[in-house]
Amino acid sequence: MKLSFWTLGTPDWTNEQVAAAAQRYGFDGVDLRCAVGRNVSVESTPDELAALQELFASRGVEIASLLAYNERGNAEGVDWTAVTADLVAHARLANGMGVGNLRINATEPARDSTWDAYLEGFARAIRAALAESSDLTLNMQNHPGSLRVAQVVRLAEMVGDPRFGAGLSPDHCVDMDEEVIEATRLVSPYVKQVHMADRERTADGKLRACLPGTGFVPNREVLDLVRGGGFDGWVSFKWEKPTYPDLPDADLALPHFMQFMSAAQS
Repeated sequence: MKLSFWTLGTPDWTNEQVAAAAQRYGFDGVDLRCAVGRNVSVESTPDELAALQELFASRGVEIASLLAYNERGNAEGVDWTAVTADLVAHARLANGMGVGNLRINATEPARDSTWDAYLEGFARAIRAALAESSDLTLNMQNHPGSLRVAQVVRLAEMVGDPRFGAGLSPDHCVDMDEEVIEATRLVSPYVKQVHMADRERTADGKLRACLPGTGFVPNREVLDLVRGGGFDGWVSFKWEKPTYPDLPDADLALPHFMQFMSAAQS
């Protein structure tokens, strides 16, 4: 497995600071937020993309994935033409940058629709994106307000392409009241990337993020299960600093994650 971190945890850092930190702390790669005003976007110019690629190459750090904040519709309706065009644009961006992984998101069906119709629409859009490159892998993240693990599995079955699967977030299983180990067993054959975080409970019973290994998400067991199923891809540290601004800064959290992973893999 290779280790990376999301730039969600470094919202105020420049790309230069991100690449330098990845090299300094021994990460293999970085997962770049892909949206206007973030690390990169579908509106980035060719010169900007070339400079970004050169920056990470000069540090010996891979761009592990692009984190797309793609079109997905809402309760009022879904424009499948727009969803498909946006996924294709992100796939072309990843392909042009030589990035092999693209994280995508969904939401929930429109009020006048069904989950089956919504998943089938996304399956068509994903197949169109995959047609852009034989080297590209897409992973759909299980996420509150979006797909549960079983729905990601159902979507993978609908897509029917080994280049599409799950971006498994064990902490989101906790957020959505899913049993983490049971969910991991179900999705294990489809896991393309693991997005790792941890959870603890506050004094008033609410969930909040915490440093890996200090909460109750069974991340070590999750890693053992997916490795046993043949997974050997990216494990990405998902540090949600914008959501939980009182969390330790990345310069503490990043080396902590590397220590946690070293112990987890020994």
